[in-house]
Amino acid sequence: MKILIADSKNRRERIEIDKNGYVRDIFKILKEKMGINIDIVLHFNGEILEENQKISDIDLEEGSVIVYMGKFRAGFCLNN
Repeated sequence: MKILIADSKNRRERIEIDKNGYVRDIFKILKEKMGINIDIVLHFNGEILEENQKISDIDLEEGSVIVYMGKFRAGFCLNN
C-alpha cells in the first residue's frame, strides 16, 4: 500500500508499506529514503505512533498522510 509522508513544512514523499507490518518499518523506510539521522516522531490522525504498533491496527488506507517531526530534548539552562 502507498502512503504519503509529510514533514512540518508539508513536503511530501510517497512510500510503499506492507499493511501487515509494523510502524517501526515506516520509521526505517523513511529514515533510509529521506536520509534522516535524528530521532523522529510520527503523527497520524492526531496521535503519536509507537514503533511496536501494527500498521493494520491504525486504520491507514491507501494515500493516508503521516506527518513526521524531529524529536528534541527540552530543558532549562540556569546561569548563576
